[in-house]
Amino acid sequence: DAFDRAYVATEIREHASLLDLLDKRLLPNAQNAELRSRLQDYRSQEESHLRDAQDLQKDLAAGQ
Repeated sequence: DAFDRAYVATEIREHASLLDLLDKRLLPNAQNAELRSRLQDYRSQEESHLRDAQDLQKDLAAGQ
C-alpha cells in the first residue's frame, strides 16, 4: 500500500544519504585505524541494507 511504499522510499533515501556521508566525510577524515575499520564495516552493512530496501521497493512495485 501507499504507506509501505513511502516508508521504503524513505529508508532508501536515508541509507543512500548515510553512505554518501561515510564516503565523502567520515572515512576520508578518520585518522584512528580502529575507527576507520569500524566505519568500513558499518559502511558494508549500510550498503547491504540499501540493497535489501531497493529489492523490497521492486517487490512492492510489482505488487508482491
